[in-house]
Amino acid sequence: MNFTRFAKWAVGVALFYGTAAGVCQSISAGPETNPPTAEQEPAKTAAGAAPARARMSVQFIATGAKAGDPTPKSCQEILAVLLPYIQAYPHPDDWTWDVACDAAAWARIQLRQGNQVGSGILAITNRPAHSTIIRGSAMVHAYSGDFRAQPEHIIAHELCHIYLQSSDEYKVDALATRWVAERTALHLAALRP
Repeated sequence: MNFTRFAKWAVGVALFYGTAAGVCQSISAGPETNPPTAEQEPAKTAAGAAPARARMSVQFIATGAKAGDPTPKSCQEILAVLLPYIQAYPHPDDWTWDVACDAAAWARIQLRQGNQVGSGILAITNRPAHSTIIRGSAMVHAYSGDFRAQPEHIIAHELCHIYLQSSDEYKVDALATRWVAERTALHLAALRP
């Protein structure tokens, strides 16, 4: 996407299978993230090094920012909420998350997508392009009291579009609701003595 008067900051996010540093994320994990099994580890080459894997990236879109500027604080706050939710659920390694950090950036994206500004859309997933655009303010300020508008459910919902390879909103939302409920139940069970 080419946004005039907007800039993207690419933040390389190390979410890939087994590295020397031990950073890993499992695509096939259930509600909780587990390290990859031996079968999931990348095959070693003759030289003993694992082949390169695609990396998930997060890009920020902010009004009035120039390429090379430091990442705005508002974008950093959004990232702090966004990443743990992505990591909590099955997700592809080769995905780009574009985050509109302000209302003007989101309005511009809505117009470019052919949506009405103020329509209540909180995220847009484009499976063929391997990308999801997130309304950043929805990550740090509840859009409404509806559970489907809460940050965790928004991310789970978009990940279910990818996981199910489906545009069926009912089917996607049913699975996202189940994922969030199961993850919440696991967290509550862990708190019990």
